[in-house]
Amino acid sequence: MKNHIKKGMSGLLAFLMCFTVLLSAGVTPAFAASETCTTYSVGFPRDGDANQVYSNEVWGHPSLTHMNGWHSNDVDLTTLHCMNSYDGQICYCIEPAVEREMGETMSGFGEDFWDNYPSNLNNTIQPDDIKVLLGRIMQYGYHGTLSTAWRSQNSADADKIAHAYATQILVWETHHRTRQRSRYYRRVSRRFRP
Repeated sequence: MKNHIKKGMSGLLAFLMCFTVLLSAGVTPAFAASETCTTYSVGFPRDGDANQVYSNEVWGHPSLTHMNGWHSNDVDLTTLHCMNSYDGQICYCIEPAVEREMGETMSGFGEDFWDNYPSNLNNTIQPDDIKVLLGRIMQYGYHGTLSTAWRSQNSADADKIAHAYATQILVWETHHRTRQRSRYYRRVSRRFRP
């Protein structure tokens, strides 16, 4: 009798586990597709930064033309983006030089975004590969919050700025192959050392 109860309970729990896994399979993409947030930009260097030099040689970059028809404007600071406040969770830009208004509301895309990915955005990597690579970048890249109190003379702050900016560069590189064939990015960490 005791074995029948154990086997019955085991079967019931196995069925319940399979049922809940199947039931929850579509919840995350559906939630991501309906998720919205207000975005903010934080520019570096900040007031009070020891490296407060507004130059495309130090913090920004000159005007660039990238592969697949993308371009970036001349900028003299490094801009990172966050959600719902200036000290919010970091988010990453996938389209360089596409202007947006401060406090603009953005919406997430579902998993089906990659099924209909426009080939003109990146004709060198397949959409499924982009999705896998971006997932890895998000796993290993910076995914904390930003802070308007960060200053590059503080080594912990400099590491976070460098990590977040390196992650942004990898997102651009993967999403639409931003690197010019004749130009390589400078080492990100060099520009943030005190």
